[in-house]
Amino acid sequence: MTIIYQYRVATTSFVGFLKLLAAWRGSVYKLLFKESLVFMGVYAAISLTYRFALNDQQKLQFERVAIHCNSYTSLIPVSFVLGFYVTVVVQRWWQQFRNVPWPDRTIFVMCTYLSGQEERARIMRRTVARYMMFGMILIMRAVSVAVMKRFPTLDHIVEAGFITKDEAEIYEKTECQYLKFWVPLMWASNVLTRARQEGRIETEFGLRMVIEQLADFRDKCSLCFVYDWITIPLVYTQVVTLAVYSFFAACLVGRQFLDTEKNYPGYEYDIYVPVFTLLQFFFYMGWLKVAEQMINPFGEDDDDYDINWLMDRHTAVAFALVDQCCGRHPPLIRDQHWDETVMPEMPYTEASLGSRRPNFLGSTFNLAPPSTEDQRPATPGDTDRLRKRSHGSFAGSVLSLFSMKPHHRFLSGSRETIDSGDHHVRFLSVPNGRPGYMPVLTSETEKSGSLPEGRERSNSERLENLESLPVDVRVRKKSSPSKFFFLAKKDKPKEQPSPKLNRFTVEAVEEPAAGLDNGVAVTHGGGGDAPSATRTRRSGQQTVMQTLQQLNSKAVSRPPVLSAIEEGGTVTSLRQILPSGKSDDDDGSSLSSMDDADVFEKPKAPVLEDIEETAELSSTPVPSVPIITIDEV
Repeated sequence: MTIIYQYRVATTSFVGFLKLLAAWRGSVYKLLFKESLVFMGVYAAISLTYRFALNDQQKLQFERVAIHCNSYTSLIPVSFVLGFYVTVVVQRWWQQFRNVPWPDRTIFVMCTYLSGQEERARIMRRTVARYMMFGMILIMRAVSVAVMKRFPTLDHIVEAGFITKDEAEIYEKTECQYLKFWVPLMWASNVLTRARQEGRIETEFGLRMVIEQLADFRDKCSLCFVYDWITIPLVYTQVVTLAVYSFFAACLVGRQFLDTEKNYPGYEYDIYVPVFTLLQFFFYMGWLKVAEQMINPFGEDDDDYDINWLMDRHTAVAFALVDQCCGRHPPLIRDQHWDETVMPEMPYTEASLGSRRPNFLGSTFNLAPPSTEDQRPATPGDTDRLRKRSHGSFAGSVLSLFSMKPHHRFLSGSRETIDSGDHHVRFLSVPNGRPGYMPVLTSETEKSGSLPEGRERSNSERLENLESLPVDVRVRKKSSPSKFFFLAKKDKPKEQPSPKLNRFTVEAVEEPAAGLDNGVAVTHGGGGDAPSATRTRRSGQQTVMQTLQQLNSKAVSRPPVLSAIEEGGTVTSLRQILPSGKSDDDDGSSLSSMDDADVFEKPKAPVLEDIEETAELSSTPVPSVPIITIDEV
């Protein structure tokens, strides 16, 4: 019995929705006209009593009560409570309709796997369809008032032809105190199982597919029963109803027009009819009536589900599928456009020609292409020209304020983006563990990508170039929208902390001499008697790679010093860094035979002075390696 008005609003027109206000069936006027008459009658009675039946003292008391009621009506949260309640009701109303069972899908699958025009196969298909409709009638009788009036007893179902008298007796013999809508669905499942046993359903997969669809039909029947069983909590419905009715009860007194000669604030006019109060009653009470009508869609209201019509439709479709459509189709022939490679456009009638639209190929299909000059590939030399053209207009100048670009043109690590200057900025990790930007001088040879034979770039050369550059070039700056020219502050270069010296340092030695073993500098702890050549070699200017190259010249499978560095820069024994065998010292003593206690003693003052001198001579952070301190060898 749902009111259908879709065709009246299919096309937008002038005052299109206003035309719907003239409808009566299913309208808000039909729902509210009784309540509206009662509200207006009570309001008029109170107004007449105040104006003609009360004396001056009684009028004064009534006026005080009216002002008090009007001041506190805004404390009742009618809009919030009523709006949330109606939202829940509408969502529940639509979910219930989606769970109304439809037998179409089950019968489609059954006709696919249980085909054949033999009488036995036809009986099985029609029996399954009858049992499904019988189960639906049983569940709808339990939740729908209209269906219960149509089929009040089993005799009415037998008379309608959905079951026979014998089947009705078997149904009544099934002992169960609860609703037995699932009994005919179980009969349908047994019929399908027998069809599989008789070979009319050829595969187990086919039987499984049909049973799954039948189980889904049964689940939706159960959900209809569950929605009728579990409703919106009664307390919520009571709270909403009390909020609406108490609000308008207070309005009956608080919205009265009082004596204008007493100059009460808010009561300066007397127009007898409370127009806006009536509109408020119409909206709020109409909202409550909408929820009241939709909370149970299986009733007999104008907008409730027409379940009787739905069952008539299901019955006709189900038997048409199992008889007229099962295993039948028109003959296979060549279609009208068989010889055409491209399917022609479907014809239009004169009435529908106005709905014809051009083919849509994308929102940018008709966009004008750029000019020939803008289509050619850009080269690194065009950077200045493209930048000037992009900032040539006022809009480009404004957008340039918000561009996240560095102040200088030395872009990070990309030779292709260098447009001018003699150096560029490259990102690297400095030895102190903090990332930094290191400008590297770029000569013509370096720009071309080729270097003289035998020459290698090292970090020490790049660090030396860093010292010759200004301080403000070393730090990469960025601009942001919040940093304009009049708010800009000069960034002070941050001082890099000096690298932490490890306990031991391995240094490269150009020529092995006395006091050295395997190219490793051995620092004597004998105080100020240490040779000055050792201090010179401990200047920190040689790289770790030179030390590793000298160590690799020995017949070892892995550089001992590298192993010590990888293990955390701590050496606990000479056996970790020296190969087995005798050393090359002049006295012929073997370091491997010495005890660790004789080797690793506490460094004395001259050794600490040498370390400080090494840190001063090193102007840039250099990766530190272990130092081996030996008193006497």
